[in-house]
Amino acid sequence: MVAAHGHLLKLKEPHEMVAPEKVAKYKNWTDLVNFPWNSSDFTWEKQVKKGAKETLDQIKKAALGHDAIIIATNDDPSGEGDVLGQEIIDYASNRSACPLCR
Repeated sequence: MVAAHGHLLKLKEPHEMVAPEKVAKYKNWTDLVNFPWNSSDFTWEKQVKKGAKETLDQIKKAALGHDAIIIATNDDPSGEGDVLGQEIIDYASNRSACPLCR
């Protein structure tokens, strides 16, 4: 059993998630001509937050060789814990080799 604690991943900066020809546009937050942004321009890639690598490595290691991964969260009506759990599993494991349960 491995426990996660809050947000372990974060989105990359906007200019890091777009094609090279769009980097300048998404680095510039002061020129209103660049707004609104087009959400389909982004890859929506995430990166490990500072201080979270050790926990993610523990989760990766614990997921190896098991029949299933279980996300067990509190009874939060917003569902945020479940979303965080799903995000972590998607990032840290090979789901094709191990089914996910709730």
